[in-house]
Amino acid sequence: MNFTHLHLHTCYSLGSGTIRIESLINTAKKNKIKSLAMTDHLNIFGAIKFYNKCVEAKIKPIIGCEIPVIYRDNQAVGNIVLLCMNIDGYYNLNKILSSIHTSRSSTLGANIKLLDDYKSNLICLSGGRNGICGFNSLTKASSDTEEIIKDISQLFINKFYIEFDNTERENEDLYIKKALSFASKLNLPIVASNDVLFISDSDYEANEVKVAINQKTKLDDRINQSDYSPNQYFKSEQEMASLFSDYPESIENISEVVKMCNFKLPKFKYHLPSFSNPSDKDDKTYFNDLCVNGLNDYLSLSDLEKGIYQDRLKREISVIQSMGFASYFLIVQEFIQWAKNNDVPVGPGRGSGAGSLVAFVLGITNIDPIKYNLLFERFLNPERISMPDFDIDFCMNKRQKVIDHIISTYGQDKVSQIITYSTLSARAVIRDVGRVLDFSYGFVDYIAKLVPFSLGIKIDEALKASKELAKEYKTKDDVKTIIDLAKKIEGLPRGVGTHAAGIVISPSSITDFMPVYSLEDKDELITQFDKDDIESIGLVKFDILGLTTLTIIDETVKLISKHNYNFDLSKVPLDDIKVFSLLQKKMTTGIFQLESLGMK
Repeated sequence: MNFTHLHLHTCYSLGSGTIRIESLINTAKKNKIKSLAMTDHLNIFGAIKFYNKCVEAKIKPIIGCEIPVIYRDNQAVGNIVLLCMNIDGYYNLNKILSSIHTSRSSTLGANIKLLDDYKSNLICLSGGRNGICGFNSLTKASSDTEEIIKDISQLFINKFYIEFDNTERENEDLYIKKALSFASKLNLPIVASNDVLFISDSDYEANEVKVAINQKTKLDDRINQSDYSPNQYFKSEQEMASLFSDYPESIENISEVVKMCNFKLPKFKYHLPSFSNPSDKDDKTYFNDLCVNGLNDYLSLSDLEKGIYQDRLKREISVIQSMGFASYFLIVQEFIQWAKNNDVPVGPGRGSGAGSLVAFVLGITNIDPIKYNLLFERFLNPERISMPDFDIDFCMNKRQKVIDHIISTYGQDKVSQIITYSTLSARAVIRDVGRVLDFSYGFVDYIAKLVPFSLGIKIDEALKASKELAKEYKTKDDVKTIIDLAKKIEGLPRGVGTHAAGIVISPSSITDFMPVYSLEDKDELITQFDKDDIESIGLVKFDILGLTTLTIIDETVKLISKHNYNFDLSKVPLDDIKVFSLLQKKMTTGIFQLESLGMK
């Protein structure tokens, strides 16, 4: 037997589910399970992290997703679980998910046509209690349910399974009986699942707390709920075999499904977008000419030693060309030049990118690296292959203009902003748990404020750092209840948002590499993978930062110009004694990167 749970939600199912990927891997190793599936609801946020952790642990990863089905009259008729058989199935799952989210329908789900278009290399399970069989057998006439199952099973010929679970939820006996009846009548194979939401049965209450936080309700309001059961934990093979002893084929068929799922990510390579070249030269020649002409223009205005600059430029161009990153520099150069031409203030450059002479002569930065003895190797080094990464600052008020220009240049389908996950941090999770447990605001606020104000601090660290919090925890049962539950869901994703700076530009449609996701109440799509996962599959992230400081500087320069002063920001002297006096006096509030307490 190659047993695993084919229907499993991790903590990336935002509405419910508390399973951390690391805990899942450790549980599988402990139980000698050789394959794992991840089937979060309407997303594959954690797919790359899950895949990499599984491969590292020598466990077979099965990527899948639970997806609502939209039937006739735009009606939701329960969920199905789609599992990728291979990389082509993964690409088709991307298209299905992206199509669902780009539709912006009030009822998110896949209709029959969408499933038919992208059914290839996908296995379909009927979804268990909340699936097309369970949901409909409890709410519709048998003939209607049979029609739905028949239509979908005919899309996935020899790859469709009637999935049923046994978790002691309301009306489960009735649904199981009907599920087996449909399987027999339509000659469809059956497969057992446990609709897994947490690792251990002791995590049930933590899952309920997460659900209550997500739904903005109190835990007491959920006492009579029938959505979830304490039995939805990661049961062992022996427990599942015992539970389904009357239907042994439902356990045996798990092995058959696992055998058919052989998803493997392609070997890593960079997927650089194609530069929108305005000339008839090839990119390599165009890049070389831009660099040489830029340096010649700079040297013609000064009496600098030309040989040093020419040798440095030649070396940098050689490294950039050999690493295949010329198009990256050209793309960045183009949208920075567009910003400058369209009255969008741009920062002078910072970070390791300021060590590049190529960046300077292309106008990406305003800093001569030779003058300030800056090293190119800190930015790009052939001995440590990694993508170049410019942090590019734009005026906060006009940043979106640059993004809109990039979208119009490369295409809406090839450009996307990047997802971020808000997490349940120590103070926040204590407040949330206290609220859903219906403790008074004053009491919960008092406990939360005992957590030291330190970025990224964990509850366990807070208990060590704060004697008062530790004392309250040891002596008061209510505090212990809040803290213990908070620890179980601390750090889990709570919601999604947009990365403050990052955008991705893809060489073809974004959905060829990953699905997109729609944010509630916002007219924008974002990637389903975060910045780290985007880079790990070889796509290129560009940081388009919005900086209030640049907005203030821009407005100040314009005010000065109104009074007919001949003022050029680029010619401000860098050795003004009065300025250094202000720095020495720590008078740097409002000055970018100099205003923090540490810098002062």
